[in-house]
Amino acid sequence: MKTKRHILLIVIGMFLINHIQAYDFSAEHQGQTIYYKITSSIAPYTVEVVSQNDEYPYYTNYPQGVLTVPDTVFHDNITYTVEGIGLVAFGECDKLTAVYLPTTLKYIALYAFGGCSSLCSITIPENVETIGLLPFPECTSLLSIDVAEQNRFYKSVDGILYDYSMDTLCVLPPGKGGVVCIPNQVKIIRTGAFYKCNNLSSVLFGDSITIIEDEAFSDCLGLRGKLVLPNSLKYIGAAAFYACYGLDTVIIPDAVIRIYSYAFALCTNVRSVVIGHSVKYIDEYAFASYENLESLIIGESVEIINNFAFLGCKKLQGHLNIPEKIRYIGSFAFFDCNNITSISIGDSIRTIGESAFFGSGIEKITIGSSIEYIGGVAFYSSSLQEIIIKSISPPFILNSAFTSSTKQNAVVYVPCNSKELYEADTLWNKFAHIEEALFDFTVNVQSNNSAWGRVKATPVDCEDNNATMTALPDTNYRFLKWNDGNTDNPRYIKVYTDTSFTAIFAYANAISEMSEDGLLSIYPNPVATQLSVDYGNYTIKKVIIYDVTGKEVMHKVVNHNQASIDVCALNGAIYFMKIYTEKGIIRKKIQIAR
Repeated sequence: MKTKRHILLIVIGMFLINHIQAYDFSAEHQGQTIYYKITSSIAPYTVEVVSQNDEYPYYTNYPQGVLTVPDTVFHDNITYTVEGIGLVAFGECDKLTAVYLPTTLKYIALYAFGGCSSLCSITIPENVETIGLLPFPECTSLLSIDVAEQNRFYKSVDGILYDYSMDTLCVLPPGKGGVVCIPNQVKIIRTGAFYKCNNLSSVLFGDSITIIEDEAFSDCLGLRGKLVLPNSLKYIGAAAFYACYGLDTVIIPDAVIRIYSYAFALCTNVRSVVIGHSVKYIDEYAFASYENLESLIIGESVEIINNFAFLGCKKLQGHLNIPEKIRYIGSFAFFDCNNITSISIGDSIRTIGESAFFGSGIEKITIGSSIEYIGGVAFYSSSLQEIIIKSISPPFILNSAFTSSTKQNAVVYVPCNSKELYEADTLWNKFAHIEEALFDFTVNVQSNNSAWGRVKATPVDCEDNNATMTALPDTNYRFLKWNDGNTDNPRYIKVYTDTSFTAIFAYANAISEMSEDGLLSIYPNPVATQLSVDYGNYTIKKVIIYDVTGKEVMHKVVNHNQASIDVCALNGAIYFMKIYTEKGIIRKKIQIAR
């Protein structure tokens, strides 16, 4: 991944190289040398302030302290009006503490005060009409941007620069910190508005924001916690929240249609991402390098997941569901997401790019009925045991799409009456085990605790509508039952509709306390830290625990069919439980062992 090379800064760098111009003359004012470029050599005569050099370093001797730019400057018998602060005019002047701008000023160009890290305050004069992008980047001491009251193009509220209508938030002073509240009338957050505002901890967005432009919050290292974006938001620009390391949760509102490249890349501490239901396009590197991402929910409208979009999401684990409207998954889209164990890809999928899921620990994949192309090493996983291809006609695959061990050992399930087509295909016939299955119905299986055991189910067979479910407990755990009370393992079922089952696992050396109806179980018992209560399909309303004297020591509201109760605060002893359920009250004895 191209870390630390921002899209905007690359563009700015190229622009500066081509557009910074040498000064025409210099003049002393109040002990400081100021450099000027003539912008009009006929009346009215005008100049702009520029840097001494047209490339870095921008000055041989950088200005320091307080600098006042005059309204006019006299040169060669001509009086020039100062109308602009040019590109990088005061770039990297890190010893400047204050700059007083002339009342004649009409514009401030791109990066005009970039890197003026000692600059404490600035006032935009009354005649300024245009302020370029990133006028004050890395001015880390700048706490307020003020605007003259007479100015009719910009205004300042709480030291933050807005356009005069308050439609657009232009610049947050980089030194401003804490929580920033954006007024409700603001619709646009401009490119680079919060760039490298490292003291910013949280943003409360107004309810009218529709556009967050490129790199708007890039490198806000202090921005922390859950990013709550407004429901009005429709556009998130490239690298908008790039490298905001402190974020832990990102929720994309439903009105957003496209997430542009690098939009949330390198937010390395994010653990949960929810993508709204109107998002259609996820561009390159949008969520790349999410090394701590554990939960990903992809909205139902996503059609394109572009190259490298979720590159390196190493902690993303378990099942990944990619919804029905997905048409294209780009190269390296989920590269090195090595804890994903199963994937379901919707029926609209046509193309899966090169190395899309390379490096994952996938055991099972389901690929939708419209698939046409699978690129090289797309599913290069030695763990792959089951491949479901819903397409009647064999899709084109590169020979390297799957490992040789997958071709020898994995079972490939294809639609009823399609086996001969796959066996006749010059690439698919390299798979040793091709079987037919009925895909009209699905059997969804899960574990009550993924750390205690796994569950798998075969597809429904074409002849008898049979499927087989198998519960696979991990070391030191055992299978107790299915959520409907059945204890068969493996279990054979008839399937005539979509159905789901949960396998209940417990510690292998634990005693499971069962209710009289055989549906409620308590495990482990004795328990050391975490007690599980499961009542199948019935609701547990609350659980109360009493000591042997009858004193209530714990009260937990549940309103679910399962409960996990932390008993670490209780001493080792015998206790009694009263479990309130929709079927009545059940009483049980438990032992806490230390």
